[in-house]
Amino acid sequence: SFNIGVIAGYKKIKGYDDIICVTNKIKKNKNIFFHTFGYEDSNKYLNLINKLELKNIKMNPFVKDIYNEIDKFDILLHLSKREGLSTVTLQSLHRGVPVIGYNTRGVRDLIINTFNGILINFGDKDKVVDVVNFLFSNKSLYYSMQKIAHSSIDNTYSKEHSIKMIDKYLDI
Repeated sequence: SFNIGVIAGYKKIKGYDDIICVTNKIKKNKNIFFHTFGYEDSNKYLNLINKLELKNIKMNPFVKDIYNEIDKFDILLHLSKREGLSTVTLQSLHRGVPVIGYNTRGVRDLIINTFNGILINFGDKDKVVDVVNFLFSNKSLYYSMQKIAHSSIDNTYSKEHSIKMIDKYLDI
Protein backbone atom coordinates (compact mmCIF):
# COMPACT_ATOMS: atom_id res chain seq x y z
CA SER A 1 0.00 0.00 0.00
CA PHE A 2 0.98 3.63 -0.47
CA ASN A 3 -0.13 5.95 2.31
CA ILE A 4 -0.56 9.60 1.50
CA GLY A 5 -0.89 11.95 4.43
CA VAL A 6 -2.56 15.33 4.60
CA ILE A 7 -2.19 17.54 7.66
CA ALA A 8 -4.17 20.76 7.48
CA GLY A 9 -7.22 22.43 8.92
CA TYR A 10 -10.42 21.34 7.21
CA LYS A 11 -10.76 24.53 5.19
CA LYS A 12 -11.03 25.35 1.51
CA ILE A 13 -7.85 27.47 1.66
CA LYS A 14 -5.93 24.38 2.78
CA GLY A 15 -6.80 22.67 -0.51
CA TYR A 16 -9.38 20.09 0.56
CA ASP A 17 -11.47 20.54 -2.59
CA ASP A 18 -8.38 19.66 -4.64
CA ILE A 19 -7.46 16.79 -2.30
CA ILE A 20 -10.89 15.22 -2.68
CA CYS A 21 -10.72 15.69 -6.45
CA VAL A 22 -7.35 13.89 -6.49
CA THR A 23 -8.64 11.03 -4.31
CA ASN A 24 -11.60 10.65 -6.65
CA LYS A 25 -9.31 10.39 -9.69
CA ILE A 26 -7.07 7.84 -7.94
CA LYS A 27 -9.82 5.71 -6.39
CA LYS A 28 -9.39 2.88 -8.90
CA ASN A 29 -5.99 2.06 -7.40
CA LYS A 30 -6.92 0.21 -4.20
CA ASN A 31 -3.30 0.38 -2.99
CA ILE A 32 -3.21 4.18 -2.64
CA PHE A 33 -4.89 5.52 0.48
CA PHE A 34 -5.23 9.04 1.89
CA HIS A 35 -5.17 9.82 5.62
CA THR A 36 -6.08 13.37 6.61
CA PHE A 37 -5.61 15.04 9.98
CA GLY A 38 -6.97 18.45 10.76
CA TYR A 39 -8.82 20.78 13.03
CA GLU A 40 -12.18 22.50 12.53
CA ASP A 41 -15.35 20.88 11.18
CA SER A 42 -14.83 18.23 8.51
CA ASN A 43 -18.53 17.51 7.87
CA LYS A 44 -18.66 19.44 4.57
CA TYR A 45 -15.85 17.27 3.21
CA LEU A 46 -17.18 14.06 4.76
CA ASN A 47 -20.49 14.67 2.99
CA LEU A 48 -18.68 15.11 -0.32
CA ILE A 49 -16.61 11.97 0.28
CA ASN A 50 -19.80 10.00 0.99
CA LYS A 51 -21.55 11.48 -2.07
CA LEU A 52 -18.61 10.43 -4.29
CA GLU A 53 -18.46 7.03 -2.52
CA LEU A 54 -14.74 7.40 -1.87
CA LYS A 55 -13.27 4.49 0.07
CA ASN A 56 -9.64 5.60 -0.34
CA ILE A 57 -9.68 8.47 2.16
CA LYS A 58 -10.11 8.66 5.92
CA MET A 59 -10.60 11.99 7.64
CA ASN A 60 -9.22 12.12 11.17
CA PRO A 61 -9.40 14.78 13.86
CA PHE A 62 -6.40 16.78 15.01
CA VAL A 63 -3.94 14.70 17.05
CA LYS A 64 -1.24 15.97 19.36
CA ASP A 65 1.32 13.27 18.50
CA ILE A 66 1.44 14.04 14.79
CA TYR A 67 4.94 12.56 14.39
CA ASN A 68 3.47 9.12 15.07
CA GLU A 69 1.12 9.67 12.13
CA ILE A 70 3.74 11.22 9.84
CA ASP A 71 5.90 8.13 10.35
CA LYS A 72 3.11 6.06 8.73
CA PHE A 73 3.02 8.23 5.59
CA ASP A 74 4.85 7.41 2.39
CA ILE A 75 4.16 10.89 1.02
CA LEU A 76 2.79 14.13 2.43
CA LEU A 77 0.36 15.88 0.10
CA HIS A 78 0.26 19.61 0.69
CA LEU A 79 -2.15 21.46 -1.60
CA SER A 80 -2.65 24.59 0.47
CA LYS A 81 -3.50 27.73 -1.49
CA ARG A 82 -1.10 29.84 0.60
CA GLU A 83 1.45 29.27 3.34
CA GLY A 84 4.10 30.86 5.43
CA LEU A 85 7.02 28.54 6.11
CA SER A 86 5.09 25.28 6.13
CA THR A 87 5.61 23.56 9.47
CA VAL A 88 4.02 20.31 8.32
CA THR A 89 6.32 20.22 5.29
CA LEU A 90 9.32 20.79 7.55
CA GLN A 91 8.17 18.11 10.00
CA SER A 92 7.53 15.57 7.24
CA LEU A 93 10.87 16.11 5.53
CA HIS A 94 12.63 15.82 8.88
CA ARG A 95 10.96 12.41 9.32
CA GLY A 96 12.06 11.27 5.84
CA VAL A 97 8.68 11.74 4.16
CA PRO A 98 8.86 13.36 0.71
CA VAL A 99 6.30 16.06 -0.04
CA ILE A 100 4.13 16.67 -3.07
CA GLY A 101 2.93 20.24 -2.91
CA TYR A 102 1.80 23.22 -4.85
CA ASN A 103 4.56 25.62 -5.81
CA THR A 104 3.56 28.23 -3.24
CA ARG A 105 5.68 30.37 -0.96
CA GLY A 106 6.69 28.41 2.12
CA VAL A 107 6.45 25.04 0.38
CA ARG A 108 8.93 25.88 -2.38
CA ASP A 109 11.27 27.27 0.29
CA LEU A 110 11.70 23.71 1.60
CA ILE A 111 11.21 21.47 -1.44
CA ILE A 112 13.99 20.84 -3.90
CA ASN A 113 11.98 19.63 -6.87
CA THR A 114 12.44 15.90 -7.63
CA PHE A 115 14.98 15.55 -4.81
CA ASN A 116 13.04 15.70 -1.52
CA GLY A 117 9.62 16.23 -3.04
CA ILE A 118 7.78 17.43 -6.08
CA LEU A 119 6.46 20.92 -6.73
CA ILE A 120 3.36 21.22 -8.87
CA ASN A 121 1.90 24.34 -10.47
CA PHE A 122 -0.92 25.70 -8.39
CA GLY A 123 -4.26 24.04 -9.15
CA ASP A 124 -2.90 21.35 -11.49
CA LYS A 125 -4.78 18.42 -9.97
CA ASP A 126 -4.17 16.18 -12.99
CA LYS A 127 -0.42 16.60 -12.47
CA VAL A 128 -0.84 15.69 -8.79
CA VAL A 129 -2.59 12.48 -9.87
CA ASP A 130 0.17 11.73 -12.41
CA VAL A 131 2.92 12.31 -9.81
CA VAL A 132 1.24 10.15 -7.16
CA ASN A 133 0.78 7.31 -9.65
CA PHE A 134 4.35 7.71 -10.91
CA LEU A 135 5.87 7.57 -7.42
CA PHE A 136 3.67 4.60 -6.53
CA SER A 137 4.99 2.66 -9.52
CA ASN A 138 8.58 3.99 -9.46
CA LYS A 139 9.89 2.82 -6.09
CA SER A 140 13.54 3.63 -6.85
CA LEU A 141 12.79 7.34 -7.27
CA TYR A 142 10.55 7.27 -4.21
CA TYR A 143 13.25 5.66 -2.02
CA SER A 144 15.84 8.13 -3.29
CA MET A 145 13.55 11.06 -2.44
CA GLN A 146 12.88 9.54 0.98
CA LYS A 147 16.60 9.44 1.85
CA ILE A 148 17.17 12.98 0.63
CA ALA A 149 14.05 14.26 2.44
CA HIS A 150 15.49 13.33 5.81
CA SER A 151 18.90 14.87 5.15
CA SER A 152 17.46 18.04 3.57
CA ILE A 153 16.39 19.42 6.95
CA ASP A 154 19.40 20.32 9.04
CA ASN A 155 19.83 21.98 12.43
CA THR A 156 19.25 25.47 10.99
CA TYR A 157 15.54 24.73 11.44
CA SER A 158 15.90 23.68 15.09
CA LYS A 159 14.55 25.63 18.02
CA GLU A 160 18.05 25.90 19.48
CA HIS A 161 19.45 27.44 16.30
CA SER A 162 16.54 29.91 16.13
CA ILE A 163 17.17 30.97 19.73
CA LYS A 164 20.85 31.54 18.98
CA MET A 165 19.99 33.65 15.94
CA ILE A 166 17.49 35.73 17.91
CA ASP A 167 19.99 36.20 20.74
CA LYS A 168 22.65 37.22 18.22
CA TYR A 169 20.25 39.66 16.56
CA LEU A 170 19.26 41.17 19.88
CA ASP A 171 22.90 41.11 20.99
CA ILE A 172 22.09 39.30 24.22
